[in-house]
Amino acid sequence: MKALNIHTVEALAQINSSARKRIGFNALEYKTQAQNFLDRVAGSEVDVRLSAENTELRAQLEALTARMDEQDGNAASEADTAPEDIDKAADPGAPFDDMEAQDIKAWIKDRTGKTPMGNPSHEALIEMGEKHLAKEAAEVDSGHGPDAPA
Repeated sequence: MKALNIHTVEALAQINSSARKRIGFNALEYKTQAQNFLDRVAGSEVDVRLSAENTELRAQLEALTARMDEQDGNAASEADTAPEDIDKAADPGAPFDDMEAQDIKAWIKDRTGKTPMGNPSHEALIEMGEKHLAKEAAEVDSGHGPDAPA
């Protein structure tokens, strides 16, 4: 394949009939396998992104619901709240606790444009996510966040 300047899966998936003839036996099978691989990879990226977005939206919904309850004076008393709910509300990393490492990485990449380097532990990824959430909260509080009026 190197002799034909086919160095990537993408290039193999796009070979034409003359290149298939030069590759020889099984060239069409190789091309089909490359196309199937690229389709699977593209599908999994969407799944990871949607899962991270869904988790983030659930956390935002919970926060907004709690805020509305407080404003209406209808906040549940601590006696009615399960201990695990209190812990999650007090812990800013709680939205990340239920996420897989790959989902946290996808969330961080979506927010910062950079994927975490190496293979950080789940705890390290949670810490990175918490730091970014704190940074976003500070930007919003100071009026310099992405949703700040121009």
